[in-house]
Amino acid sequence: WDYRSGYFKDTVGIDIWANTNLQLGDTTGQSEILYYDHTCENNPSYDGKACEKSYVAVPVASLKAKFGDDDTGLALRGGYTRINIGTIRSSWGLNPHSYRGLEAKAHFGDFVVGYAIADKFKNDWRKNFHDMTTTWHQNQHPGGKQGKIIDYIHTVGGIYKFDGGQIDLGYGEGKDY
Repeated sequence: WDYRSGYFKDTVGIDIWANTNLQLGDTTGQSEILYYDHTCENNPSYDGKACEKSYVAVPVASLKAKFGDDDTGLALRGGYTRINIGTIRSSWGLNPHSYRGLEAKAHFGDFVVGYAIADKFKNDWRKNFHDMTTTWHQNQHPGGKQGKIIDYIHTVGGIYKFDGGQIDLGYGEGKDY
């Protein structure tokens, strides 16, 4: 379920995305769609590796605001949200990958400049937001190598759109990354 509101008084709105991904039959491996459980508790198909499970998640629950018009304006979004500016991008599987963070974008005609900061991440095969780490499993694999926790990431970026394409530049960093 994806609810992207309009804007109350053309200024303030909310976005909510809730999903459930259901396991049908016995599966092992990682489809990147179902919840990937490294400990595989109570699963009869457990083969000594991790397993997949059904889950319900809310990857997007954010407040948003906009000011200005189509020519010049400012857009703000914060909470559990997709971020798409500079070096931080939300990718998609069946459901969006998202961040706990804030994104601010100003636009002037065909030019957009923005800033974003985030401290948690949720990918498609997790049901909760977790610390960002230097390991793909976000330190959720109890027997695997544990990565360093990244306190936050942030970025500045600019996009110039023109007929037939765009130029997209960004600079970002992560604390202790």
